[in-house]
Amino acid sequence: MRWYRRVALSGLIICILLGGVSASWGRSIHSKAGTNAFSFLRIGVGARPLGLGGAFVSVAEDANALYWNPAGISQLKNPQLTLSYVNYLLDIHSGFVGYVLPHGEEMSFGAALYYFSYGQFQRTTVEDPTGSQLGTFGAMDLCASVSAAYLLPEGVSLGVTAKAIYGKIEDYSSDAYALDLGGLYLLPDGRTRVGLSAQNLGFQRSGYGSNHKDGLGPIFRVGVSHQLAGLPLLVALEAYKPSDNHLHVNVGGEVQPAEILYLRLGWSSLGLDQRVGTDKDNLAGFSGGLGVQWQTYRLDYAYSSLAELGDVHRATITLDL
Repeated sequence: MRWYRRVALSGLIICILLGGVSASWGRSIHSKAGTNAFSFLRIGVGARPLGLGGAFVSVAEDANALYWNPAGISQLKNPQLTLSYVNYLLDIHSGFVGYVLPHGEEMSFGAALYYFSYGQFQRTTVEDPTGSQLGTFGAMDLCASVSAAYLLPEGVSLGVTAKAIYGKIEDYSSDAYALDLGGLYLLPDGRTRVGLSAQNLGFQRSGYGSNHKDGLGPIFRVGVSHQLAGLPLLVALEAYKPSDNHLHVNVGGEVQPAEILYLRLGWSSLGLDQRVGTDKDNLAGFSGGLGVQWQTYRLDYAYSSLAELGDVHRATITLDL
Protein backbone atom coordinates (compact mmCIF):
# COMPACT_ATOMS: atom_id res chain seq x y z
CA MET A 1 0.00 0.00 0.00
CA ARG A 2 1.40 3.37 -1.03
CA TRP A 3 2.26 5.83 1.77
CA TYR A 4 -0.46 8.33 0.92
CA ARG A 5 -3.13 5.63 0.93
CA ARG A 6 -1.96 4.64 4.41
CA VAL A 7 -2.21 8.29 5.47
CA ALA A 8 -5.71 8.51 4.01
CA LEU A 9 -6.83 5.34 5.77
CA SER A 10 -5.31 6.53 9.05
CA GLY A 11 -7.06 9.88 8.74
CA LEU A 12 -10.38 8.16 8.11
CA ILE A 13 -9.98 5.91 11.16
CA ILE A 14 -8.97 8.83 13.37
CA CYS A 15 -12.01 10.88 12.32
CA ILE A 16 -14.39 7.98 12.97
CA LEU A 17 -12.93 7.36 16.42
CA LEU A 18 -12.96 11.03 17.36
CA GLY A 19 -16.52 11.43 16.15
CA GLY A 20 -17.57 8.54 18.36
CA VAL A 21 -15.94 9.69 21.58
CA SER A 22 -16.19 13.49 21.37
CA ALA A 23 -19.48 13.66 23.25
CA SER A 24 -17.87 12.07 26.31
CA TRP A 25 -14.98 14.50 26.62
CA GLY A 26 -14.82 16.84 29.61
CA ARG A 27 -15.45 20.51 28.99
CA SER A 28 -12.99 21.95 31.50
CA ILE A 29 -11.19 25.15 30.51
CA HIS A 30 -7.90 24.43 28.77
CA SER A 31 -4.86 25.51 30.76
CA LYS A 32 -3.51 27.53 27.79
CA ALA A 33 -6.79 29.19 26.80
CA GLY A 34 -6.32 32.82 25.80
CA THR A 35 -2.51 32.71 25.86
CA ASN A 36 -1.81 33.00 22.12
CA ALA A 37 -1.54 36.08 19.94
CA PHE A 38 -3.83 36.93 17.01
CA SER A 39 -6.79 34.79 18.05
CA PHE A 40 -8.73 35.93 14.96
CA LEU A 41 -6.70 33.42 12.94
CA ARG A 42 -8.72 30.65 14.60
CA ILE A 43 -12.04 32.02 13.30
CA GLY A 44 -12.84 30.34 10.00
CA VAL A 45 -13.79 32.15 6.81
CA GLY A 46 -16.37 31.57 4.09
CA ALA A 47 -20.11 30.99 4.31
CA ARG A 48 -19.91 27.56 2.70
CA PRO A 49 -17.29 26.10 5.09
CA LEU A 50 -19.01 27.52 8.18
CA GLY A 51 -22.40 26.33 6.93
CA LEU A 52 -20.80 22.87 7.02
CA GLY A 53 -19.84 23.37 10.65
CA GLY A 54 -16.21 24.05 9.74
CA ALA A 55 -15.69 20.53 8.34
CA PHE A 56 -13.85 21.76 5.25
CA VAL A 57 -10.20 20.61 5.36
CA SER A 58 -11.04 17.61 3.16
CA VAL A 59 -13.62 19.39 0.95
CA ALA A 60 -11.35 22.34 0.04
CA GLU A 61 -12.42 22.56 -3.61
CA ASP A 62 -12.89 26.32 -3.99
CA ALA A 63 -11.02 29.52 -3.11
CA ASN A 64 -11.96 29.15 0.58
CA ALA A 65 -9.19 26.52 0.63
CA LEU A 66 -6.74 29.43 0.89
CA TYR A 67 -7.69 29.55 4.57
CA TRP A 68 -8.61 25.91 5.37
CA ASN A 69 -6.15 23.83 3.35
CA PRO A 70 -3.82 25.35 0.73
CA ALA A 71 -3.51 21.99 -1.05
CA GLY A 72 -7.15 22.39 -2.11
CA ILE A 73 -6.49 25.21 -4.56
CA SER A 74 -4.95 22.60 -6.88
CA GLN A 75 -8.52 21.35 -7.49
CA LEU A 76 -9.48 24.53 -9.36
CA LYS A 77 -9.20 24.51 -13.15
CA ASN A 78 -10.14 28.18 -13.70
CA PRO A 79 -9.22 31.40 -11.87
CA GLN A 80 -11.56 32.08 -8.97
CA LEU A 81 -12.27 35.06 -6.73
CA THR A 82 -14.10 34.90 -3.41
CA LEU A 83 -15.27 37.75 -1.16
CA SER A 84 -16.74 37.19 2.31
CA TYR A 85 -18.23 39.45 4.94
CA VAL A 86 -19.12 38.54 8.53
CA ASN A 87 -21.38 40.48 10.86
CA TYR A 88 -19.92 39.15 14.09
CA LEU A 89 -20.82 39.84 17.73
CA LEU A 90 -21.50 43.40 18.96
CA ASP A 91 -19.96 45.81 16.41
CA ILE A 92 -17.21 43.37 15.42
CA HIS A 93 -16.99 42.57 11.72
CA SER A 94 -14.52 40.94 9.37
CA GLY A 95 -13.88 40.25 5.72
CA PHE A 96 -11.90 37.89 3.51
CA VAL A 97 -10.79 38.26 -0.10
CA GLY A 98 -9.10 35.39 -1.91
CA TYR A 99 -7.93 34.80 -5.46
CA VAL A 100 -6.70 31.55 -7.05
CA LEU A 101 -4.85 31.32 -10.36
CA PRO A 102 -4.21 27.84 -11.84
CA HIS A 103 -0.96 27.50 -13.78
CA GLY A 104 -0.86 24.56 -16.12
CA GLU A 105 -2.28 21.19 -15.10
CA GLU A 106 -0.41 20.73 -11.81
CA MET A 107 0.36 24.12 -10.23
CA SER A 108 -1.95 26.68 -8.67
CA PHE A 109 -1.19 29.97 -6.92
CA GLY A 110 -3.29 32.14 -4.67
CA ALA A 111 -3.37 35.27 -2.55
CA ALA A 112 -5.68 36.37 0.26
CA LEU A 113 -6.39 39.21 2.64
CA TYR A 114 -8.21 38.64 5.95
CA TYR A 115 -9.15 41.49 8.28
CA PHE A 116 -10.88 41.64 11.65
CA SER A 117 -12.20 44.90 13.11
CA TYR A 118 -13.15 45.02 16.80
CA GLY A 119 -15.06 48.30 16.61
CA GLN A 120 -14.64 51.36 18.81
CA PHE A 121 -13.78 51.50 22.52
CA GLN A 122 -14.24 54.30 25.03
CA ARG A 123 -11.03 55.73 26.42
CA THR A 124 -10.93 56.42 30.18
CA THR A 125 -8.19 56.86 32.77
CA VAL A 126 -7.68 55.19 36.13
CA GLU A 127 -6.64 58.53 37.60
CA ASP A 128 -10.19 59.84 37.18
CA PRO A 129 -12.54 58.08 39.69
CA THR A 130 -15.61 59.39 37.84
CA GLY A 131 -14.72 57.36 34.73
CA SER A 132 -14.88 60.33 32.38
CA GLN A 133 -14.83 59.40 28.70
CA LEU A 134 -11.82 60.74 26.82
CA GLY A 135 -12.78 59.85 23.27
CA THR A 136 -12.58 56.54 21.45
CA PHE A 137 -9.99 54.26 19.90
CA GLY A 138 -10.10 51.23 17.63
CA ALA A 139 -8.50 47.81 17.27
CA MET A 140 -7.99 45.61 14.25
CA ASP A 141 -6.06 42.60 12.92
CA LEU A 142 -4.90 41.93 9.37
CA CYS A 143 -3.41 38.92 7.61
CA ALA A 144 -2.02 38.93 4.06
CA SER A 145 -0.99 35.64 2.49
CA VAL A 146 0.29 33.96 -0.67
CA SER A 147 -0.22 30.27 -1.45
CA ALA A 148 1.00 27.60 -3.84
CA ALA A 149 -0.18 24.04 -4.46
CA TYR A 150 1.02 21.17 -6.58
CA LEU A 151 -1.05 18.26 -7.88
CA LEU A 152 0.94 15.04 -7.82
CA PRO A 153 0.02 11.81 -9.62
CA GLU A 154 -2.77 9.56 -8.35
CA GLY A 155 -4.84 12.28 -6.69
CA VAL A 156 -2.34 13.67 -4.17
CA SER A 157 -2.06 17.46 -3.64
CA LEU A 158 0.32 19.42 -1.43
CA GLY A 159 0.12 23.11 -0.58
CA VAL A 160 1.78 25.85 1.43
CA THR A 161 0.73 29.34 2.52
CA ALA A 162 3.02 32.12 3.77
CA LYS A 163 1.39 34.72 6.05
CA ALA A 164 2.26 38.20 7.26
CA ILE A 165 0.10 39.24 10.23
CA TYR A 166 -0.38 42.68 11.75
CA GLY A 167 -2.42 43.97 14.66
CA LYS A 168 -3.06 47.43 16.07
CA ILE A 169 -4.70 48.69 19.28
CA GLU A 170 -4.73 52.48 19.53
CA ASP A 171 -1.02 53.45 19.23
CA TYR A 172 0.30 49.94 19.89
CA SER A 173 1.02 47.37 17.20
CA SER A 174 2.32 43.86 16.72
CA ASP A 175 3.37 41.71 13.77
CA ALA A 176 4.02 38.04 13.11
CA TYR A 177 4.91 35.59 10.34
CA ALA A 178 3.65 32.06 9.77
CA LEU A 179 3.21 29.14 7.39
CA ASP A 180 0.24 26.87 6.68
CA LEU A 181 0.90 23.38 5.29
CA GLY A 182 -1.75 21.19 3.71
CA GLY A 183 -2.31 17.88 2.00
CA LEU A 184 -5.27 16.40 0.12
CA TYR A 185 -5.83 12.93 -1.29
CA LEU A 186 -8.63 11.94 -3.66
CA LEU A 187 -9.27 8.21 -3.30
CA PRO A 188 -9.60 6.03 -6.42
CA ASP A 189 -13.41 6.02 -6.13
CA GLY A 190 -13.32 9.71 -7.15
CA ARG A 191 -15.85 10.62 -4.44
CA THR A 192 -13.86 10.43 -1.19
CA ARG A 193 -11.26 12.94 -0.02
CA VAL A 194 -8.95 12.93 2.98
CA GLY A 195 -7.37 16.24 3.97
CA LEU A 196 -5.02 17.50 6.64
CA SER A 197 -3.45 20.83 7.47
CA ALA A 198 -1.22 22.56 9.99
CA GLN A 199 -1.98 26.27 10.36
CA ASN A 200 -0.14 29.20 11.93
CA LEU A 201 3.31 27.62 12.21
CA GLY A 202 5.28 30.73 13.01
CA PHE A 203 6.22 33.39 15.52
CA GLN A 204 5.32 36.84 16.78
CA ARG A 205 8.17 39.14 15.75
CA SER A 206 7.14 42.07 17.94
CA GLY A 207 4.54 42.18 20.69
CA TYR A 208 2.28 44.99 21.87
CA GLY A 209 4.64 45.47 24.80
CA SER A 210 8.40 45.88 24.41
CA ASN A 211 9.20 42.98 26.74
CA HIS A 212 6.51 40.45 25.90
CA LYS A 213 5.71 38.10 23.02
CA ASP A 214 3.11 35.35 22.65
CA GLY A 215 2.91 32.22 20.55
CA LEU A 216 0.67 32.13 17.48
CA GLY A 217 -1.19 29.00 18.46
CA PRO A 218 -0.92 26.37 15.68
CA ILE A 219 -4.05 24.48 14.61
CA PHE A 220 -3.94 20.91 13.31
CA ARG A 221 -6.80 19.49 11.23
CA VAL A 222 -7.58 16.10 9.70
CA GLY A 223 -10.80 15.22 7.95
CA VAL A 224 -12.62 13.04 5.45
CA SER A 225 -15.47 13.86 3.05
CA HIS A 226 -17.56 11.70 0.76
CA GLN A 227 -19.90 12.43 -2.14
CA LEU A 228 -22.62 9.77 -2.12
CA ALA A 229 -23.09 7.78 -5.31
CA GLY A 230 -26.43 8.42 -7.01
CA LEU A 231 -27.42 11.04 -4.44
CA PRO A 232 -26.56 14.77 -4.46
CA LEU A 233 -25.27 14.68 -0.87
CA LEU A 234 -21.81 15.55 0.43
CA VAL A 235 -20.91 14.60 4.02
CA ALA A 236 -17.79 15.68 5.89
CA LEU A 237 -16.17 14.91 9.24
CA GLU A 238 -13.19 16.72 10.71
CA ALA A 239 -11.13 16.74 13.90
CA TYR A 240 -9.08 19.78 14.81
CA LYS A 241 -6.76 20.62 17.68
CA PRO A 242 -5.75 24.20 18.52
CA SER A 243 -2.69 24.44 20.74
CA ASP A 244 -4.66 26.41 23.33
CA ASN A 245 -7.87 24.38 23.40
CA HIS A 246 -9.21 20.84 23.53
CA LEU A 247 -9.61 18.51 20.58
CA HIS A 248 -12.86 19.24 18.72
CA VAL A 249 -14.95 17.62 16.00
CA ASN A 250 -16.85 19.26 13.13
CA VAL A 251 -19.57 17.51 11.12
CA GLY A 252 -21.32 18.85 8.02
CA GLY A 253 -23.54 17.93 5.12
CA GLU A 254 -24.46 19.60 1.83
CA VAL A 255 -27.37 18.55 -0.37
CA GLN A 256 -28.17 19.84 -3.87
CA PRO A 257 -31.95 19.56 -4.36
CA ALA A 258 -31.83 21.58 -7.59
CA GLU A 259 -29.17 22.44 -10.13
CA ILE A 260 -28.71 25.96 -8.77
CA LEU A 261 -29.42 25.37 -5.06
CA TYR A 262 -27.31 23.99 -2.20
CA LEU A 263 -28.54 23.45 1.36
CA ARG A 264 -26.10 22.94 4.25
CA LEU A 265 -26.15 21.89 7.90
CA GLY A 266 -23.28 21.53 10.34
CA TRP A 267 -22.29 21.10 13.96
CA SER A 268 -19.09 21.74 15.91
CA SER A 269 -18.31 20.30 19.33
CA LEU A 270 -16.89 23.72 20.15
CA GLY A 271 -20.50 24.61 20.92
CA LEU A 272 -20.26 22.46 24.06
CA ASP A 273 -17.88 25.07 25.49
CA GLN A 274 -20.42 27.85 24.85
CA ARG A 275 -23.21 26.44 26.99
CA VAL A 276 -24.11 28.47 30.08
CA GLY A 277 -27.37 26.85 31.18
CA THR A 278 -29.97 28.80 29.18
CA ASP A 279 -32.49 27.80 26.50
CA LYS A 280 -30.11 28.99 23.79
CA ASP A 281 -27.72 26.18 24.68
CA ASN A 282 -29.75 23.85 22.45
CA LEU A 283 -28.44 25.60 19.33
CA ALA A 284 -24.84 26.01 20.49
CA GLY A 285 -22.45 24.75 17.84
CA PHE A 286 -25.09 24.32 15.13
CA SER A 287 -24.89 26.09 11.78
CA GLY A 288 -26.73 26.08 8.51
CA GLY A 289 -26.84 27.85 5.22
CA LEU A 290 -27.55 27.81 1.53
CA GLY A 291 -25.87 28.56 -1.76
CA VAL A 292 -27.25 29.71 -5.10
CA GLN A 293 -25.28 29.03 -8.27
CA TRP A 294 -25.98 31.17 -11.32
CA GLN A 295 -23.71 30.72 -14.35
CA THR A 296 -20.20 31.51 -13.00
CA TYR A 297 -21.42 33.15 -9.77
CA ARG A 298 -22.24 31.52 -6.44
CA LEU A 299 -23.80 33.36 -3.52
CA ASP A 300 -23.55 31.64 -0.13
CA TYR A 301 -25.09 32.46 3.24
CA ALA A 302 -24.42 30.83 6.63
CA TYR A 303 -25.90 31.19 10.11
CA SER A 304 -24.07 30.05 13.24
CA SER A 305 -25.26 30.03 16.84
CA LEU A 306 -22.90 30.92 19.69
CA ALA A 307 -25.63 30.28 22.28
CA GLU A 308 -25.98 33.16 24.75
CA LEU A 309 -23.14 35.07 23.06
CA GLY A 310 -25.32 35.68 20.01
CA ASP A 311 -25.75 34.72 16.36
CA VAL A 312 -23.30 35.11 13.49
CA HIS A 313 -24.29 35.79 9.87
CA ARG A 314 -21.90 35.27 6.96
CA ALA A 315 -22.22 36.08 3.26
CA THR A 316 -19.85 35.07 0.46
CA ILE A 317 -19.80 35.64 -3.27
CA THR A 318 -17.58 33.45 -5.44
CA LEU A 319 -16.81 34.10 -9.10
CA ASP A 320 -15.23 31.81 -11.67
CA LEU A 321 -13.24 34.08 -13.95
